[in-house]
Formats: sequence, C-alpha cells, structure tokens
Amino acid sequence: MCSRVLWNDKEKVATARVGGRKVPLAVVGRVMDWAFDEYKADLWILPPGGKRDGRTKLNPIRWPIKYGSLVVPVSWPVMRNGKQVEVATSTDGINQKGLAGHTLWLGRTKYPELDGTKPTLNIAIWLQYYLDQFATVEEALTDAKKRRFHLVPVPIGKIGGKLHLTLEDRSGSSAVIEYVDGEQHAHKGPGYSVVTNSLSCDMQRDADYEEYKEQFQRGRIRLPTTTNSNHRFVRAKHYLEHLPKATDERETVAYLMSVLRNVSYPFGGSDPLVPRMRPSPQRGGDPRSISHKACITSSRQRDRTSSGS
Repeated sequence: MCSRVLWNDKEKVATARVGGRKVPLAVVGRVMDWAFDEYKADLWILPPGGKRDGRTKLNPIRWPIKYGSLVVPVSWPVMRNGKQVEVATSTDGINQKGLAGHTLWLGRTKYPELDGTKPTLNIAIWLQYYLDQFATVEEALTDAKKRRFHLVPVPIGKIGGKLHLTLEDRSGSSAVIEYVDGEQHAHKGPGYSVVTNSLSCDMQRDADYEEYKEQFQRGRIRLPTTTNSNHRFVRAKHYLEHLPKATDERETVAYLMSVLRNVSYPFGGSDPLVPRMRPSPQRGGDPRSISHKACITSSRQRDRTSSGS
C-alpha cells in the first residue's frame, strides 16, 4: 500500500530563505506499508562524479553522475552461487538540485518488448538514472520523451518489478512516468500531487475527484475509509486541499504528515483483503515490515551534497 503526497500550494506552504531570497516550500512524503518480512530500508548518500550503468547483461545504458543524491534503498536477501547476499533498489530519493522521486507498485504495468534496438536499464535503478542527471522535472521529462532505453523488469523480492515513477522538484512541479499496454506515458501538472498504488494516472484524475467532491459537499456520500487505492487517493486529495496555512517549515512538514498518516497502515491494523499488511519500522514499530518511510523531501535544497559511501 504505497501513497505519495506532494504539498505544493504556494498560498499555504511556508517559505524558506534560499540563496538570499524567500521561496515557497514544496514538500513531499511517501508511505510504503508492505506485507513481506524480509525487506528492510536504509539511507545512502551517493556522491557526484564518475559514471553509472544500467546493471543489465545486454547493452546497459551508461551515464555520468552529475549530481549527488540522498536515497532510501529497499533491500532483500537472495541466493547467488550458494551464498545469501543482499540486493537493493532505490525507492525514494532527492538530489542536490532538489529533484526528488519515488517508485510505486503498478499492477497494470506492461513494458515494451526488448528487441535489441536500444540500451537497457534495470528497473531497480530507474529512479537513480534521473537523480544522477537532472535538476528539474522538465529536464527529466525531456529526456524520458526521447525513450533512450528499454526498462528490464527484475523481481523486487517476492513480487515482479511492475512500477511507475513519480518525480517532483523544488518549484513544486510534479510528474508521473508509467508503462501501460507496452507504451510509456508521461503525465505532468499540478493535479498529480497524489498517487496511490495500484492505480495508473488515467484512474486518478482531478475530474474524478471533483465529481466526488461535489457529491460529498451535497451530503450524498461520505469520505471513503478503507485502504483501497481509490479511497486513499480521495482521502489524501481531500485532506491535502483542506490543510491550513503553515507559518514555518516545521509546521509545513507536520501538516503534510497528518495527511500521510491518514492513508498509511495503522499499528495493529487489520484488513481481510490484505491480511499480511503491516505498518513500518520507520515509525518505531514492527521491525519486520518495511516502511512508512515518511520520506519527507523539501525544496529547501542547497546546490551541494556531502560525499559518502
């Protein structure tokens, strides 16, 4: 149960002083409540410089690491040559220019067939490809539209690598890249502030929410309460729209967290449709489950990064 929420309402978010001037914050959070025991999350600093490749066997794409990034990798154990090793995928991150991204499960995903006409990119470092090279959503989408590579899906632990990618930058711009029916679809605009899995963008439209809101305001329906993707989408949009004006950065993050907690899996929660679902250890809870990363990122990014390994 993944949900990503971006608060980019310039009339309500607080401002921060960046480069000698005040700019509105753009804050984003993500929850990833997961049903499997063996996953764990970490925090890595990836410095700029050098090169990276697509981590595939067939014609891997290569690119320079222009920007450093801070990423949240999810790792799990696999057996290789009779030994247990850990492999990881970057699920969330932000680079030194303020471009941030998140991968979410999308069951409808169907990637183009590998035909040998393009370089390949392992789905596990799809997000890293953009964090390494681009400063804004616009730059990332310009590159995405060139379709430089074919994505190679690999199992993410016990599930297939069916993902879509959300991006946002320090200006509050937002986009989603996904593959449906073998075609890449890129969606950009302020309306893509909320994404819940496993819904593709054509199933999460502002028009649908506005129709719901009209019925809600007339008292004909109530706010949906389940963990269903559609219900989480409507709740997040509703509560995000009704957040009060924040006075400072701390309050801005706290208000966004209130929305995230409303669409995350609670401690001790029970859902007969997803009986193995658990909340995350990052909330100080069950160490066997993986997240409520509450991966909060902000437009208050400086043009530098720490080096690390």
